[in-house]
Amino acid sequence: IVTRWGGEEFLVLLKDCPLSQAAMIAEKLRRAVSEHTFVLPAGTLMLTASLGVAEYEHRETSTSLFSRADKALYRAKSGGRNRSEVSTPEAD
Repeated sequence: IVTRWGGEEFLVLLKDCPLSQAAMIAEKLRRAVSEHTFVLPAGTLMLTASLGVAEYEHRETSTSLFSRADKALYRAKSGGRNRSEVSTPEAD
């Protein structure tokens, strides 16, 4: 499921996807966005993406899960942007 989560934020939910696989998917998505040339009537546009990745932990609330993903996203942004960061309950 892909949905807009905020102004410039999107949420991708992957069913039955372990954290390692989700991290690989996030990196593929990040790379695809940064390598694509977006052609617009006014010219071309190059974009980058910063991603936060988190895996649902048993008995975790949705609020906690999204908070961990958001913290990982902000680590990616503060770490230089155009990167992905993985969250673990212990780290956040």
